[in-house]
Amino acid sequence: MDERGFQIIKSYIDSTKTFNNLCGAGLALPLIFNEKLHRLFESAAKIDGTGFKFVISSWVFFLTAILAGVFYQYVAIKYAEYKMFKKATYVNRPLKYFVEGKGPGPIYGVMVISFFFGAVSVAGYSYAAMFNH
Repeated sequence: MDERGFQIIKSYIDSTKTFNNLCGAGLALPLIFNEKLHRLFESAAKIDGTGFKFVISSWVFFLTAILAGVFYQYVAIKYAEYKMFKKATYVNRPLKYFVEGKGPGPIYGVMVISFFFGAVSVAGYSYAAMFNH
């Protein structure tokens, strides 16, 4: 792997950090939204059944995105190490598929898709909170 390849991996790792920060904020967003909306509009009550499902699904998706992001960072570093020092790099069995085979790209895909569905869940919660009360 050449210098350009390392710069590309570094860029992906940096964007993974950004996704993790956004997901962390996304975990708190439904609660903050409910509290602030409750103060602004008296019709916005506590989280109901539909809203609760959206909140739980957003948390599941955002936590999945955070875990995938952290996992991606580790696998990307192991992948770069493997490309440079193939014979000297130890790769345990569960990581072989990503480090020696496909690369860390599928993990990045899981992170982005989970983030998207987490954001959709927050939007669904916001819609349910505004229009169903």
